[in-house]
Amino acid sequence: MVMISICIPCYNAEEYVQKCYKVLRKMLRSYSDYEIIFSQDGSRDNTEKILFRIARKDKKVIVISYPHRRGKGFGIKNCIKVASGEYLILYDVDCPVHAKYIRKMVELAQANHSDIVLARRKFLNYPLIRKIASRVYLLLTKLLFHHPFKDLQAGFKLMRRDILGGMELKCDGFIIDTEIVIKAMRKGAKISEMEVPWMYRGKSSTITKNFLRVSIQMFIDLVKLWKEVTFGNKFIMKPSPYS
Repeated sequence: MVMISICIPCYNAEEYVQKCYKVLRKMLRSYSDYEIIFSQDGSRDNTEKILFRIARKDKKVIVISYPHRRGKGFGIKNCIKVASGEYLILYDVDCPVHAKYIRKMVELAQANHSDIVLARRKFLNYPLIRKIASRVYLLLTKLLFHHPFKDLQAGFKLMRRDILGGMELKCDGFIIDTEIVIKAMRKGAKISEMEVPWMYRGKSSTITKNFLRVSIQMFIDLVKLWKEVTFGNKFIMKPSPYS
């Protein structure tokens, strides 16, 4: 059985991290070779304290922690650097998708010899405004990058270590998922998709100032990514304070 690394970025997630850990440990009982990597991104609550307590008791848990917020992309890039598994699996800390789909994703990757497996979210309770925003984002990425996929931004995907080798990832913010997929596609990676039921656990269903700021920053970063992959120039995607 191949080794898997579960990579979990988290910020102000004290209400989720313990449950997430327990859910993953239960699912991973049948795996002999795995690791769980939490990337703690400058949380201002007790997330860091809880994670280090877990790691002291379980040697299969690795905690990466930063004193100040650096962004989701920054955390994922550092997970990739320290991960040892043949398969790296990104998983959201609030467990929006049942952990059993991790096994299904690994099985699909092995059956199809996939370099990447993307989750295609089937939303169970997603706010309308976020559905619209997700569809607009997907349309924009299709226009810019001409990809065939139905969901780039789900916080649940599998990546084979080899396909990440030599890939220069620059985004520190939320479009890191898109950057990985587009650059893998340009390398000729075999990419599969798998539909999963998705439970939204956010607290806001309206347009907030932060939502707008994040959306604007994502658009800016998408344009930078498009320029980079189209013209080969070195555009730096600076971390956003809202990442």
